[in-house]
Amino acid sequence: MDLTLPETLDNQPFLHSFSKAYRENKLNISPLPDIALRLKEALTHDVGAQDVIDIIQSDPGIANTLIRLANSPLYAPSMKITSCQDVVTCLGLSTSANLVTCISLKQLFVCHDRQLMAAMQNLWRRSLYVSSLSFVLAEEVSSINSDEALLAGLISDIGLIPLLRFADQYPDEQPEIEQLESAVPFVRAPVGTLMLNSLGFSDNLMSIPHHSEDWHYESGGRLSLIDIVILAKLHSYFGSQKNASFTLY
Repeated sequence: MDLTLPETLDNQPFLHSFSKAYRENKLNISPLPDIALRLKEALTHDVGAQDVIDIIQSDPGIANTLIRLANSPLYAPSMKITSCQDVVTCLGLSTSANLVTCISLKQLFVCHDRQLMAAMQNLWRRSLYVSSLSFVLAEEVSSINSDEALLAGLISDIGLIPLLRFADQYPDEQPEIEQLESAVPFVRAPVGTLMLNSLGFSDNLMSIPHHSEDWHYESGGRLSLIDIVILAKLHSYFGSQKNASFTLY
């Protein structure tokens, strides 16, 4: 997918350099954390529940976050979950693995520059909000997997991570946050698709950044995963200072 910037943006040195790096496949895209990769590989070999539990427990930080998430109102368990075994027993292998991927993604939202890190944290918070909305909406549609919707909402703006990291790598060329925001509508889809492809996500999820703010998207007679994320995105803008626009700061 081509990245095409309007002339006014492409004439700006930083954005021109970023666009050139994208076209030449030189953007620095970090891989998923090891635990997510190991879990994904294990599930392709039809492993048992204990194997999944052992992998999750190898990262105490992610394991503790997973337990907290499983106890949250999002899943509202009938009894308190206290271990990874409880999580897998209660939620199942697929949902547990999906949640580990969601938790692992947070480690990609990192910059060294203070202002850029603040923007990255805001991006993470907004992504979490869209993710939660996507989950809640999907719960009302029997044909949509709510756990997949949770992940789909989280990665809807993942293409902005390389943009912020590129700015972090070149402090001498670092643009103002407003300049980065002006490029968001043009960067979201192509860079998001590139990043998800690099991380090994499915074709279904790779289509999310491309359509997440396509307000005129037509899916046909039945609601699709894309429809759910679009609705979640639209709801996320209600009440914001810049209605129906994305802000990084």
